[in-house]
Formats: sequence, structure tokens, C-alpha cells
Amino acid sequence: MSAQLNHSFVRFAALAALLAPGCVDAGDDLASSAAPLIGGQEAEAGQFPATVALMTPLPAVDTRYCNTEQRHCTMTRVGPRAYLSAGHCFADGNILEREHRVVLSPTFKPGAKISISHGVQIWEYVQGTCPEQTFGTQIMVQAEGSQRVPLTVRKIHFHPTYLSNGGEAGVSEGGWTNFNHADVALLEVDEVAPDFVAQAKVKFSPLAPGDAVIIGGHGISGGFAGTAWSGLKFARRTVDAVVGQDFFTRVSDPFGGPGIAPGDSGGAVYLASDPDMLTVVGVNSKSIAFRGSAHVRLDGTGPQDVAGWYTQVLASISSR
Repeated sequence: MSAQLNHSFVRFAALAALLAPGCVDAGDDLASSAAPLIGGQEAEAGQFPATVALMTPLPAVDTRYCNTEQRHCTMTRVGPRAYLSAGHCFADGNILEREHRVVLSPTFKPGAKISISHGVQIWEYVQGTCPEQTFGTQIMVQAEGSQRVPLTVRKIHFHPTYLSNGGEAGVSEGGWTNFNHADVALLEVDEVAPDFVAQAKVKFSPLAPGDAVIIGGHGISGGFAGTAWSGLKFARRTVDAVVGQDFFTRVSDPFGGPGIAPGDSGGAVYLASDPDMLTVVGVNSKSIAFRGSAHVRLDGTGPQDVAGWYTQVLASISSR
């Protein structure tokens, strides 16, 4: 599921409280412009050394701001050629929405070209125009301090339960949603990224309600309707509930954050006690309308044993 033309919006189902950040086209209907979003504080340079924005090429120049790429999701480097993210970031969003099944997006077929961007700000707007531009006098350029690294997709490793059950909506359990899948994947690339992208490690110890975590990502800010991308933002949260393979963090109030939003999908949930922000305990997955955010547990005590899958896949990537 991806942002389209640098904007990403979410449709609320009529009765379901579920929405998946970073997934739907800008033309979709909106139920609320004050839905949960990351809404935290902007990170400082180097504060999240392993967090990167996943950039994918646009099929044509964005005629609004002369841009040629889109911010797709947030990822975390966990190996020389391995990046941890959400499964839905790499799924074909149209098939997932229409047919409720998971199929690899053509954007991430083996050999496809992508890039990662490391830095707090990804783009900035400056005065200027281009031949393709249809209106305005500003164009979008790479922000100062932001670095792009081109990469080649080797393989997307979906968690098996996301491939089989990722299109299911889940069932209510104790006021939260129990999903019968683990919305998590590992991106394997051909190239080793340069040293400016650090490497995080996953901590497999189970989380419990009350544990302190840091959520964040390269998502939108300011509401779901007509919102531009912001810089990398984060917020300190506490685990509110653990249900199935997910844990949940509650928003501050029904009309505010912090909580994950489109573009934050796939971002790491870090252990708050690690000041270096290199200890990963979860992955941003979905927002629960007006309530909070769902994050995939990475420990091995959940119903999907993500820890066992992760360890095996990461070892296979490292051995190539």
C-alpha cells in the first residue's frame, strides 16, 4: 500500500474502525479530517539512525510540484542488505482493496529500482517551475541534509500469515481488533547501503501493557484531508493492550494524536529505554479510528511466531 503523488489518504469503512496508513489514493472519500496521526515532535538529525523513508519512482512527473518520486513507507535497516517494514507496504493496494488478498506489487518485483532517503526532512518546496507543471510557482526538491541511496529489489519476504490472511479485517476482542496475520515483511536488496544508515537490532522479549515505546515515521501531519508530508516525527507512547500478534497504543483524545498515519506504515517501534533508538520491538501497521495504533509484535510468544520467521529470513539474506 503506498502514497500516491506525495499525498496519502485513508478511507474509513462504514462500521469498521480499521484503516491502514499509507495505502489509498488521494481521490478517496474521507470520513474525518481530524483522524489519528503521528502528530508528535519532529526528530533531530541523527536521532533515529536506522530509520529511512522508502522512495519509489512515479510513472510520470508529478505536474503539481515537478517531482519524480513518492514517499512510500517507512523502514528500518536491520542488516547490510535487509530492511524491516510492514507487509502491506509491498502489496498491490488495488488488489488488496478490491479482492481482499495479498499480491506483490509490481513496484517491488525482483530487479525493480527504488531508493531510500535518510534524514529528517525528505523534500522542501522552493520557487521554480518545470515544463510539465500545471499550476503554481513552487517545485519540490531534495531537502538539505537528506541523502538518497538507489537500491535494487532482490526479494520481498512477507510473513506467511500476511500472504494468506492479510486481506482479512480481523475481529473485535476487548475493544481492539484481533488480526489473524502478522503485517510484517523484510525487503532484501542487492546493494549494501553506505555507513550513514545504521543497523538496528530486534529485541524479542514480549511487551506488556504499560511498557514505554517510541513510535514514529515519515508520514503526514496535520490531518488526513489536504495534508502535505512533514518531516520524520516521533512520540513516546505506552503499550495499552496486547491482542494476538499486535500491541496497541492509544491516542491522547478522540481528535488528536500521537498515533500513526499514512506514510508511517512499516516504521520501527523502538524501546524507549534505548537512547540510541536502535532497539526495535515492533512495526507500525494500522490505525484504529479515533482510538489508537496497531503495531506488530516481533516476539515469539504470539500466535504467528514472528521471531522465528524473522531470524530465519534474516539469516538467509545475510548468507547470500
